[in-house]
Amino acid sequence: TSPRRDGGQGWGNVARLVPKAVAKGSTWNKIIAGTAEYRRECERKGSIGTEMVKQAQTFFGPGEWWEEYADIAIARRSQQLEQRARALGFTAVSAELLADPDALEAKLNQHEADAAERRKQRETSNITQLIQRMKA
Repeated sequence: TSPRRDGGQGWGNVARLVPKAVAKGSTWNKIIAGTAEYRRECERKGSIGTEMVKQAQTFFGPGEWWEEYADIAIARRSQQLEQRARALGFTAVSAELLADPDALEAKLNQHEADAAERRKQRETSNITQLIQRMKA
């Protein structure tokens, strides 16, 4: 959500500006990511509720401030996913996957699910072997 500010936001203009950005090729996810990143910055600076917060109509206006913050959010997410991949034992992540964080996250989730299934199968096998030894 957009950070609260002291003063008007110009929501009437935002209702026109955001769909315009989508029509120009942006995505709702990118707009939401940019807005969330700006809110995080405002929280870090302690500016929420003050006049220092950009009006929403400025944030989504011709300067397209949201886009800069979306790029920051996407870069942070890619970095976090790359760190997660390294923690899972991957030595490198392709630039193609880093450029598509959703695809990278899906691959990491699948890798983790596969690893959990392998652990479960090993544990089941170990229990079965233990039971057989106890019967013998």
